Amino acid sequence: MVLEGRPKEETDTVLTFCDKVGLPTTLREVGVDAGDLDAIMKVAERCVAKGETSHNEPFEVTARMVADAIAAADRLGALHKEKLWP
Repeated sequence: MVLEGRPKEETDTVLTFCDKVGLPTTLREVGVDAGDLDAIMKVAERCVAKGETSHNEPFEVTARMVADAIAAADRLGALHKEKLWP
């Protein structure tokens, strides 16, 4: 959603749903250190590998874009949990 630039209202709806049903919304909740940029970049590189669904987007998706989106989504999840967003 972050990568696609979805509206804030849509993102908030999904974050609220995830919280209600117990799905993780931060990297920490899935055992990933948000400061481990190498690990995040490895995931991002796999997301843009040949045959991955990132190539279905109507724009070119790079590993850097995915890594930035992962970091931004993590921040949004944390802010939502702290009731600081939206």
